[in-house]
Amino acid sequence: MTLADFPQLKRLPPRHRLKLAEQLWDSAASDSLAVSACHKRVVNSRRKAYEQGQIATLTMGELKKSIRRRKRAASRLSLYSSSARMCNSL
Repeated sequence: MTLADFPQLKRLPPRHRLKLAEQLWDSAASDSLAVSACHKRVVNSRRKAYEQGQIATLTMGELKKSIRRRKRAASRLSLYSSSARMCNSL
């Protein structure tokens, strides 16, 4: 099932679509989903490593800076790829 299956939703203003998405997310989050033993082990292992200071952490500022840097790099790559495709088609 995709958004294409609900054309009337596409016509809603973004604000209303976001509200519906929030309600859908909340309804799914309230369902009890089983977590596999493997995933529990991974989470517990990572928590233990964090608590023992074995995992590097970032401040919120560092995280935002990293995200901006990645976005710029992705944007440059996208521009380069577009240019390369155009050149190859000539």
